Amino acid sequence: MGETMVWADNSVEYQVKEAAIVIVALAWVLALASVALAALIICGWKGAKRVDFDWRHLKVTFYCR
Repeated sequence: MGETMVWADNSVEYQVKEAAIVIVALAWVLALASVALAALIICGWKGAKRVDFDWRHLKVTFYCR
């Protein structure tokens, strides 16, 4: 059972095309982390009770505890 059950076709050149997905995922993580940090700075250590995103107007509203 040391051999693989799936064999790649050697006549075709394969390329990894995940760069766009990785960039979008990193941008999403960066945006989420920056909103969490902003909530910590604006509302203090107890944090925000609710954070509303308005993607159309690019507006974020923080409701502190």
